[in-house]
Amino acid sequence: MNLDSLIFAMALFLAIAIFIIFPVVRPTPKKNDFNRERYLLEARRVRILTAIADLDFEHSTGKIDQDVYESERARLLANGVETLKQIDAAGFTKPVTTNEPDTSNHESDN
Repeated sequence: MNLDSLIFAMALFLAIAIFIIFPVVRPTPKKNDFNRERYLLEARRVRILTAIADLDFEHSTGKIDQDVYESERARLLANGVETLKQIDAAGFTKPVTTNEPDTSNHESDN
């Protein structure tokens, strides 16, 4: 076996070894970040906001009486508050942070 054959055999062996070993040692892809509970809560929040907007529109056009409007809107707002509490309790909200300095003008007690 001459040197060229040996180099070719080693290169072929190395290529085959990489081909076989790479799938085992490569990093696994991240799992899907889909969270069913978050999706359902966010969908509920959107449905409630849409229902409030629709109710307000119907009331503004005179299609809904004032007493029905007030009771239905109160019910929708209560459902919205409960949904937001569930979203907060589940930890699906993140505090808003910015890199900008606070430019609000605070008066001192002096």
